[in-house]
Amino acid sequence: MEETTVQSPKKRKELVADPVIDTQGVTRCKQLQELLTTEITYVNGLKALNDIFVKPLKMAVKKEGIITQAEWGILFLNVETILGINQEFLQRIEERILKTEDKSIGDVFLEITPLLKLYTNYVVKHDLASKTLNKMIEERPQLRMFLKSTKGDERLHSLDLIDLLITPIQRIPRYKMMLECICKNTNQDHPDFSNLKMALSKIEELATQLNDCLKEAQSRDCILEIQARFLDASEDSEFSLVEPSRRLIGEFGILYKDTRRVQETFQDEVSQIPNDSGFMFLFNDLLVLGLCRENKQLSLIDRLPLKSLFLKHFEVGGSIHLMLIST
Repeated sequence: MEETTVQSPKKRKELVADPVIDTQGVTRCKQLQELLTTEITYVNGLKALNDIFVKPLKMAVKKEGIITQAEWGILFLNVETILGINQEFLQRIEERILKTEDKSIGDVFLEITPLLKLYTNYVVKHDLASKTLNKMIEERPQLRMFLKSTKGDERLHSLDLIDLLITPIQRIPRYKMMLECICKNTNQDHPDFSNLKMALSKIEELATQLNDCLKEAQSRDCILEIQARFLDASEDSEFSLVEPSRRLIGEFGILYKDTRRVQETFQDEVSQIPNDSGFMFLFNDLLVLGLCRENKQLSLIDRLPLKSLFLKHFEVGGSIHLMLIST
């Protein structure tokens, strides 16, 4: 059954504070209306994304030159599921805010928060989806024609596919911000106060989890990009820099001298060793050194656990040199 676009609450019923109410109560009512209005806008955006892009492009998988099944999955992971969750959420908070006297929504948030954890995969994969989409737009004339044909659709409100794909990323932090304001302006004797406080705690926890997952995914992607720069990765299937707890601290250009054959007592010989350009990648548990090769690729010099390293510095010809010594 085809669904209709949700109307703004202003077109149905204005949310008005009780006749005798303090300033805090008036503010609470306005914040509840903001929650409802923004949720309507959000759900309408998700529905436009689904109807204008997700469904048509799913049908286009069978056609050559537009999108593959794998690419469709990368771009629109969980969109249909997220739409269903938020349509149900909207229906419930709309009924509470517009049709009940105490306008309690805390329990609704508590019930839906476990489902909002499905946002995690979407958030983690969003960067990959953006890169994939930009590459597809650059390389696929037929896709560019399709996207151009969607411009002017009133349901988009001048937004494009890239704009719509980022809206789920912003929604959980927005819930946190709005719940903070609603809690602040809800009296402790209000029947919804306790549930609101618990809901805020759950949403804060979810927002933190999403942020941590995003940082972890970005760190993993960064390490994978570094790994791909090494010729060793293409030549050795077991070459890997990715570890669950590994984080990149910094990347540094270096002039490398291989002094491993020079005895420490003959430091003047160091100046006779030629410099090679390379990079040093410092991780929280590992130091990786690579020499520059053609096409911006690197060959592995060494990968050294930090716990087995110490630095020794000395002066040669007025310059300070650092020597990495592995125990």
